Amino acid sequence: MNIPILNIDRLSKTQIKKEAEKICRIINSEFPSISSTKISEFDNTKINPYFQQYTTKVQKRIDTEVRKPLWLAYRGEGSELPFYQTLVEKIKDIKAANCGDLSKLCRLICNMNGIPSYKAEMLIKKKDGQFGGSIDHAIQILPLHITKESIAFKPFAKLKDVLIIDPWLGFADFAPKAEEKFLKEFSRFFCIEDGSKIILDVYKDLEPKITTKVIEYFRQHFPQFIIDKNKQLISHKQ
Repeated sequence: MNIPILNIDRLSKTQIKKEAEKICRIINSEFPSISSTKISEFDNTKINPYFQQYTTKVQKRIDTEVRKPLWLAYRGEGSELPFYQTLVEKIKDIKAANCGDLSKLCRLICNMNGIPSYKAEMLIKKKDGQFGGSIDHAIQILPLHITKESIAFKPFAKLKDVLIIDPWLGFADFAPKAEEKFLKEFSRFFCIEDGSKIILDVYKDLEPKITTKVIEYFRQHFPQFIIDKNKQLISHKQ
C-alpha cells in the first residue's frame, strides 16, 4: 500500500506546526478518553472524597487495562506490532488514558505520517539556578535540521527549532512558545514555582521501535490516522 507521507525537509516551520496540530486533532477525534490526572486537578475533586475515589478508579483502569496488557504483548525485538495494536485497541475500548499513553499514540501516528517524533522529558531550573527536579509529564519532540542529542539539557527558550507536541494538552508549538503555555496557561497541572525555566532532557527511549511493519499495518487498517493534506484541520466526529 503506497501512501505518500509528509516530506519534512520541504515544509516550512509553520507548515510543520500545522501538520503536528492535525496529529493532536486525530488523537482527540479517534481516542476520546478520560484522564485521571486531569480529574485530579478539578477543584471539586480536591475537596470531595467521591471524586477522589473516582480518580483512583480511573488510574487503576489505565494501569491494569491499558498499560499492563500493552507490555504483556511485547516480547522483545520482533514483537513491536502487537505492542502498538494493543495500545490502540485498549485506549479505544477503555476510553481512559494519561499523558504517557497519548504520547505513545502520538509517536505512532506522527511516524506513520513521516514526522519522526521522539520522547523527551522536561526538567525544572528554579529562579535561584538550582535544579528543581523533573516534570511528571510526557511529550513528543521534533528537532528540525538538528540532532536530538545536540539539544539535550538546553533551555526551551533557546530551542527555536524544536517542535513540542503535547497530545494530552492538545497542542503543538515550538519550544519557547510551548514553555509559555506550560508555565502560564497550564500551570495548574505542573505546580512550577514562579520564575522557573524549563530544560529539555532527551534520554534513551526504551519503548518498542516503530518499524516499517508497524507503519504498513496501521496505514492499511487505520487509514483515518493518515493526515489529509487537503484539509487545514481535522474535525471532531459528530
